[in-house]
Amino acid sequence: MATKWLSALLLLLFVALPAAAKAPTAKVTVTGPGIDKPIELTQREAIAANVWSGNFIDEKAGQARAPAAELPRYTVQFHVQLDDEVRMMYVVYYVWDSAAGRALLQVPDVSDKWYQLNVSTISRCCHGKWFYASRPWGETIGAALPAKT
Repeated sequence: MATKWLSALLLLLFVALPAAAKAPTAKVTVTGPGIDKPIELTQREAIAANVWSGNFIDEKAGQARAPAAELPRYTVQFHVQLDDEVRMMYVVYYVWDSAAGRALLQVPDVSDKWYQLNVSTISRCCHGKWFYASRPWGETIGAALPAKT
């Protein structure tokens, strides 16, 4: 009997996970310094980023150096459309680095409060490391912020 339940559970996981992986980003929310209530972005450029493909990270540019500590850091949350529900599925930290002329992203580290959410959605290497944001996506997020420094 237990074998049947285990088989059914595994089948459900194999069917549900690929379906979730194809789920579109419904909105992106941004919080941080100078933002009184979360900024919700739903324009095409913002929601083109997909949690599972990771296309918000410029993989060709590789890892980036950590930005200067005095630069404002923003929390970017990806909300995904799952059937009849929109659910937050992934979080990164965002910094506009004027010295680099582009946005940088940090994938939360294992000690971060968002780590568990992220790895329950998809596990990426290099937790706690900084990356260059893909240019169109990073610039779209940056345009919504109170000010770039």
